[in-house]
Amino acid sequence: MRACDYSGQKAVGDFLRGILALGATRDWRSVIKDATGADISPHAMMSFYAPLVDELAKQNAGRDCGWEN
Repeated sequence: MRACDYSGQKAVGDFLRGILALGATRDWRSVIKDATGADISPHAMMSFYAPLVDELAKQNAGRDCGWEN
C-alpha cells in the first residue's frame, strides 16, 4: 500500500499555500514548473496505476470496453 501523510508538516503547507495563493493570476502549468523545477506530466500517475491497468487489461481481454490499451 502506498500512503503519504503530510498533516502537521509546516513546510508542505507553506509550499501549497504559496502555489495556491496565486489563484488564476498565472497559468497553473508555469506555476507548477516554477515551484518544482519540472513540467507537469502524467508520468508519475501512470507509473502508480500501471499494475492496475495491466490487471484490468488481462481481466477485460476479449471484451469491448470502448478503449484501447
